[in-house]
Amino acid sequence: MIQKRKRKVKEPVLVLAHHDGWIEVYGHVNVQFLNVPHIPPTTDRCFNSKHEILIEEYLLDRLGKSHVKVFFPGLRASADQVQCVRPSDLMYRNVMSELMRCSL
Repeated sequence: MIQKRKRKVKEPVLVLAHHDGWIEVYGHVNVQFLNVPHIPPTTDRCFNSKHEILIEEYLLDRLGKSHVKVFFPGLRASADQVQCVRPSDLMYRNVMSELMRCSL
């Protein structure tokens, strides 16, 4: 007999990011915010990965007990960065993508 696995019910969460940096979170959630230290840019990949490991350890030390069990950097559900896009940026992207298509 094949048993069906029960799916975990995910609580819906709404995050509104305003243009001035104000963030609103709606839902029944327990949120903890941490500032991630800056990784200096370098061409040495090993150097960057060592920094990333140190930063993950730093964050784990500062997380509360209830948040440690959800922090799996390799299993991130999603991440994004909010950016302002001007019409000139869109034009530049279109021109560059056309150039790349023509070069093939």
